[in-house]
Amino acid sequence: MSRISYYMLFCILLFLGVNTGCVQEEELVKPEPPPKETITLYFRDASRPATRALNDSLESIVKTVDLLAFKRSYTQLEFDYYIPVKESDIRSVSGDYTKKEFTVTVENNNNYYRYVLVANARNEVAAYIASGSHARELKDNFLANIISENTGLWNTNIADAQYRYIPMCGESNGEKTVAQMDGTEIKLYRSLARVDVKVDAGVPFTLQEIYVYNRPSRGRIAPDPAIWDAIQNRFIAPSLPDNLGIQDPGGQTATAHYTVSNNSFAHEIYLYETKEQNTQHFVDATCLVLGGTYNGDMNYYRVDFSEIQNFPSDPTLPSDWWDKAPPASGEGEGGMVGAGDVYHPLIRNHHYELSITGVKGKGYTTPKEASKSINTQLTSELLTWDNQNQNVIIDNSAYTLTVTPTIVAISQNQPGTISFSTNYPSPNWKLSEPSVDWLDCSIQGNQIIVKYNASAALPPKGSEGYFRLRLMNGTALKVSQQIKVVFN
Repeated sequence: MSRISYYMLFCILLFLGVNTGCVQEEELVKPEPPPKETITLYFRDASRPATRALNDSLESIVKTVDLLAFKRSYTQLEFDYYIPVKESDIRSVSGDYTKKEFTVTVENNNNYYRYVLVANARNEVAAYIASGSHARELKDNFLANIISENTGLWNTNIADAQYRYIPMCGESNGEKTVAQMDGTEIKLYRSLARVDVKVDAGVPFTLQEIYVYNRPSRGRIAPDPAIWDAIQNRFIAPSLPDNLGIQDPGGQTATAHYTVSNNSFAHEIYLYETKEQNTQHFVDATCLVLGGTYNGDMNYYRVDFSEIQNFPSDPTLPSDWWDKAPPASGEGEGGMVGAGDVYHPLIRNHHYELSITGVKGKGYTTPKEASKSINTQLTSELLTWDNQNQNVIIDNSAYTLTVTPTIVAISQNQPGTISFSTNYPSPNWKLSEPSVDWLDCSIQGNQIIVKYNASAALPPKGSEGYFRLRLMNGTALKVSQQIKVVFN
């Protein structure tokens, strides 16, 4: 090969080598990472809407927060990342003791995000994160798989090492860039319902025990967004996991047991969500069994989550009654269990206050027997929002029932007068039956006239009787106030 040929080959190889080197050099160049941005988010120790909300300070405590970021991709929200916030990084806000804040550093990549805060559920969030790859998983599916489990009673003793703070969840409104998200306040809502039980004054029954039958052992921490009423700011239906994990199926055992004193039991019973009773097989429905003394003996009565359970007018039962769901409406209704106006599911962040309004006879001798039996001897009312005090009851911070006074004195010849008022639209007033036969009450305009019933025997001076004024919305119980009558 001539010298010229060698020279040309050398030039070609040199040229190829230089270009190869340039390609290798370009592969080592990395794009600039998106800039980091520090943002501050706010929450409160738990949102407290006046309607159907829990309100005790211990129920509101937030110890841990996990931030879940879902990125908008076209019309979908997909999981992108999560940040576990240290307890030490949660700070109080000066001038507002209910408001808390924390600061996190995130990538500011100009994408649009929906932020979800999960409180007091670090183990549950971490367990799902560790269960597999969740990149680009749809938000609703991701959140539906963060499940809380508890097979026994919910521990309410904060001094106990096994105490569990109530899981909560909330999310930002709409999707925003990271910069727009700075300073956002996210409302948290509890994933449990609270049930309180009390016995009205004057009822000849002393409450000593409460059993919860057919209680779910599992619940979703994040709610289904479809069941949120944005106008009234409340949940309208339960968000249920695929498997409720019902404990005590069919009332076979009674492990959910509470001891009661002073005829009242509050801030102790916390339950996962369930469907309303009349959609389930009767003996499988979540219910309470109340144990207490009546006429000196221990008796047990089943109580369901219906608004008004009255004494049935005709307790004749079909032979296959246990295979049928109770009626959905109508008081009395042939003596069927829970023959109230409206049945309620158990819904997160709701407060259910069950008042025992009367007992006329013996119940059953064991909790198990009562759980499978029709309650024909005990009456109750179920309210589902805050009773602010004894004579002003507030629904949704807008509507009030005022009763003045709540204790009235009458004599054989002198009636008593009680005034009441409300700004509730189109109210329907009802009076319960008096607890004694010597008093009679009736509504006249915006007053209740209480008189001695001349057909009854004259009671001793100082005798007490009771009745209730009910504010109804159609046939649905809204609020109810017990009124005491003293005979002078």
